[in-house]
Amino acid sequence: MIKAKRGRDVKRLTRRLEALNGAERSEESLVKLVDVKLHLNMEMDKKERYWEQHDRANWLKMGDKNTSFFYKFASQRRRTNRIHGLQRNDGSVATNSIKVGNIARDYFIDLFESRGIGNMDHILSGIPCCISEKQKISEKGYMALKLDMSKVYDRVEWPFIKVQYLVLLNGEEGPKFNPSRGLRQGDPLSPYLFLFCGKGLFALMRLTSQERKILGAKVCRSAPPITHLMFADDCILFEEVSDRGL
Repeated sequence: MIKAKRGRDVKRLTRRLEALNGAERSEESLVKLVDVKLHLNMEMDKKERYWEQHDRANWLKMGDKNTSFFYKFASQRRRTNRIHGLQRNDGSVATNSIKVGNIARDYFIDLFESRGIGNMDHILSGIPCCISEKQKISEKGYMALKLDMSKVYDRVEWPFIKVQYLVLLNGEEGPKFNPSRGLRQGDPLSPYLFLFCGKGLFALMRLTSQERKILGAKVCRSAPPITHLMFADDCILFEEVSDRGL
């Protein structure tokens, strides 16, 4: 372990560096300036490594023991991580513990709340048409619809899964709420729950195809119809361009 120094070398080099910065510039003074900066950086690096090793040694030696060092470390961490207030959407700040808990709860409710698709007319009106009315009448077409499965753990609906969340604020439990979407990160069952959702979509697509409610698309006349392709994080649906298909 690097032994601790009393900072005399650092102070001496700092004073010398200040003197060289204030002196008249010459080739000799520039060489000395670079040399002093180099030695000062080396001394500062030694000092930082010493305290890094010193703190690590204290933690390895006393971190797991029931000592004052552990309580001081835990108390300091608790004070550092303590939440004293939260900012509302209007810019105001709440400092009351109950109001802070409600703000945190409302944030996560909005994050995990299921939302509808909404009105798409204003979006579709801004997309220029690539197919003319003549093409729509004279030619039979197919369409491909890609489902964006980004952030899939936060988008899965919850009609068949029951869970309750609560906000833990400074060690105190806040009000509970029921999410309507999103799988719990870190839950060992989360990957399997998502696979069940994918299997459910696959079964529904196959059943709908068997009932001739969707026809899919063919690459040639003798080829079987393709209704969907499922990948690890993407899904593409194929269908005839018709009122029934839409």
